[in-house]
Amino acid sequence: MSIGMRIFLIIVLIGICMFLSISEISLASARKLKLQVMADEGNKNALKVMKIQSTSGDFFTAVQIGTNAVSILAGIVGDGIAAPYIERFIKSYLPSLSSQAGFIGGVVSFLVITGFFIEFADLVPRRMAMVSPEKISTLIVTPMSVLIKFVKPLIFIFNGTANFIFKIFGIPLVREESITYDDIFAMVDAGAEAGVVQKKEHSLIENIFELESRWVSSITVSYT
Repeated sequence: MSIGMRIFLIIVLIGICMFLSISEISLASARKLKLQVMADEGNKNALKVMKIQSTSGDFFTAVQIGTNAVSILAGIVGDGIAAPYIERFIKSYLPSLSSQAGFIGGVVSFLVITGFFIEFADLVPRRMAMVSPEKISTLIVTPMSVLIKFVKPLIFIFNGTANFIFKIFGIPLVREESITYDDIFAMVDAGAEAGVVQKKEHSLIENIFELESRWVSSITVSYT
């Protein structure tokens, strides 16, 4: 295989890893409340995202199958891809290291390919997905759904094994989606810090949740 073809395949594999990384983070981080608002506004993909989240084991398994398959292929395609050039450089400009040129070339080639995958197939897409997980998740949910269907037999095996292990140790299979007072207060505080919720509105919301623990006389005094 020519060096040009190998480089092309590496770029394609990095692109696939980028998609998988973005899918994993955006689908896992997308908040149900925001997705519900988007669904109420007519965004059908938001409903698809919530459906996938309800069976999170399937998409996590699909992502891991895809990621590991791509990593193996990348290792095969990228094996020693830059080694010959590094060896020539060492023999031409660092003759004292000529005896170790093959080893050094292999190590440097491995580090270069690994570095590209870490930066462009992992860190960059994950940070992109964290910026706006709800919006990105609705964009990638369709191809992700296709991938889940494509590897469904493997998902059945791996996910079934994982579920069995979870049951042995009493680990919940579905994440808790209930909203508590603390969650609401945290969102209101975040809105106040961002300037979305005004100070008076912030106080009013907090007072509403404190009504059951306050005397009528204190409310009367507060608003007279």
